[in-house]
Amino acid sequence: KYGRDGQTATVDPTIKDKLEPKDDGHGGGHGKAAEHGPPSPDHDGQGVDKAAHGAEGVPQHPIGAQKEKGHPIQHAFTKAIPTAQCMNCHMHQPNIFLNSYLGYTMWDYESDAPLMWPEKQKYPTIAEKFAVLDRNPEAAAAIGKWADIDFLRNVYDDVNPKAKDTQFADYHGHGWNFRAIFKRDREGNLLDATGNIVSPDDPEKFRKSGMPEFAPVGEQKGKAVHMMDIHAEKGLQCADCHFSQDSHGNGLLYGEVANAVEIGCKDCHGTADEFPNLRTSGPAAPPKGTDLSLLRNQDGKRRFEWTVDANGERTLIQRSIVDPTLEWKVSLVKESVDRSSAHFNPLAARSKLMSKSGKDSGKYDWGPGIAKAGLA
Repeated sequence: KYGRDGQTATVDPTIKDKLEPKDDGHGGGHGKAAEHGPPSPDHDGQGVDKAAHGAEGVPQHPIGAQKEKGHPIQHAFTKAIPTAQCMNCHMHQPNIFLNSYLGYTMWDYESDAPLMWPEKQKYPTIAEKFAVLDRNPEAAAAIGKWADIDFLRNVYDDVNPKAKDTQFADYHGHGWNFRAIFKRDREGNLLDATGNIVSPDDPEKFRKSGMPEFAPVGEQKGKAVHMMDIHAEKGLQCADCHFSQDSHGNGLLYGEVANAVEIGCKDCHGTADEFPNLRTSGPAAPPKGTDLSLLRNQDGKRRFEWTVDANGERTLIQRSIVDPTLEWKVSLVKESVDRSSAHFNPLAARSKLMSKSGKDSGKYDWGPGIAKAGLA
C-alpha cells in the first residue's frame, strides 16, 4: 500500500511532496518506480501512484517519480511500536545487542562471499571511499557490493534466494549486514527442530515449499532452525515486554544497559514456588514495582488478564500491543514443575528444582523434595 520502502502518506506539508532523486550517486535509478518489484495496489499498472497523481488535494508528481524514503508513513501517537523501529538503533554490530532477539549476528564477510563481493578487486578513490564511509564507518563497505545503496537495500530480497550458506536480515545498521544464526551440530551441519541433519543441498533448508516470505507467527521459515528468541518466534515485539519506562527511561543514568531494565522474567512467568504477581522487579523497577495488571492496550483490553483454562488451572493471558488479534497463554514456571499439572515439563522441572549439594557430593538430586534454601 505504501510502496517498496514505505513511502510516506502523511499530509505534513514539509515532507509530503519530497521526491527521490533519479540518481543519487550510488548506482542511480532511485526515482524509477518500477525498478524494485511490481507496482503497489495503489498504482495504475504504469508505475504511477494514483494517490500521488491526480487525487484531490495531492500535487501532481512527475510520472514515474517516487516519494522520498525515510519518513514516517504517518504521524500518530501510538503504543503499538514494532520491533522494526527499535532495531533502527539497537543493532550494534560486534556485541549483537538486539540482533540476538531476532536471531542474527554480524556477517562474517565469508558466508556466501561470492554474492557479496565483486568478482574483481575494487580500488575505490578517496572520494568514493568517503562517500561510503561517511554513512557507514565499516572499512570493508567501500570495496564490497553493499557500497551501492540499491544493492544494500535489496540484500534480503535478491541475495537470500541465491545464498547457500546463510540468510541475511531484512535490516542493516547504516550499511552493516547481519546473517542468521542457525542451529548446528559440532561439525557445523544444519539441524532441524528434532535435531536431525538438514542436507546442505536441501532446497527447503532455508525456506519450505509454500512458505511465505515472512513465516507466520510460531513457525520456522525453513527446515533448518533459525535460532531466534522464543518470544520473537511466538510473535512478541520488544514493546510487549518493555513498557513505558524501559522505552523512555526514568530520568536516571545507568552504567550498563542491563541495569536500566525494569522488567524481570518472574514478573510474567513467576517462579517454581509462586505464580507471577505482575509487578516489575528488574534492576530499574520502582520500589514496589509497576502493576502490569493495570495496563491496557489501545483497544481498551487488558494487556494481562488472569483466567481459568479447560483443566481448571489458572491461566495468564497476554495480549499483543501491536496486533489486536494476537494473544498468548503465558508459560508459568510453577505449572511446569508440578507433576499434577497438565503443563508439567520434566526438563523444566529438573532445571528449576536442581539441588546445589551435587557440587560437593557428586549426587545431583532434584525435584519437589529439595528445600528452597537448597536449590541451585
